[in-house]
Amino acid sequence: KCKCNIIIDAMCGSGGNAIAFAKECDFVIAIDIDANKLKMAKHNATIYGVAHKIQFMVGDFFELAARFAQCNIGAMIDCVFLSPPWGGTFYLQKQFDIRYLCDDGSMNGVELFEAAKQITPNIAYYLPKNTDYRQLRSLCTDKGQKCQITKNALYNKVKAITAYYGSLCEPQHRDVKAKKWTKKQPRRRGGSSGAKNKNDSESQHQRSST
Repeated sequence: KCKCNIIIDAMCGSGGNAIAFAKECDFVIAIDIDANKLKMAKHNATIYGVAHKIQFMVGDFFELAARFAQCNIGAMIDCVFLSPPWGGTFYLQKQFDIRYLCDDGSMNGVELFEAAKQITPNIAYYLPKNTDYRQLRSLCTDKGQKCQITKNALYNKVKAITAYYGSLCEPQHRDVKAKKWTKKQPRRRGGSSGAKNKNDSESQHQRSST
């Protein structure tokens, strides 16, 4: 869904997602506040042969998002991918609250979404599987804005979810019932095989009696 011309990986970490995007998109802007993680991301991108398609930037996404929105760069961005850090005791709750991201709950996920929306309405938000769906849909404050949530599974087990906004949402289609197909019986050639066998047996009987 995130295949586009230019995408921002707002918190790229060691670069796993940025590298995957570089294989599908024309250009990737990979941002992280940790210079050491960004160094690892550069190294990994070089190994996978996509470093030339990624611009690595050290900085706070909240600050950079405001700058992008004020300059021509923001108009060039097609999509923002948000994969914020989550864990600690907040992740162990029955229902995850995006207002308490990071291990210590110091990052507000609602404010993070609003920062990304300054750049583009096309946002992909990667979060824990127990995130409150109603909370994610409540982020659609603009008229006509939609949210689609998909489950990310590994070995048939859901590990996380991704909420899509803006043009990343696929159009809804009505389910179409599958047609029942029956296997056609092969047509018999030369009429009834039973009648043919009967005629053959009668002729053999006549020859033997003579």
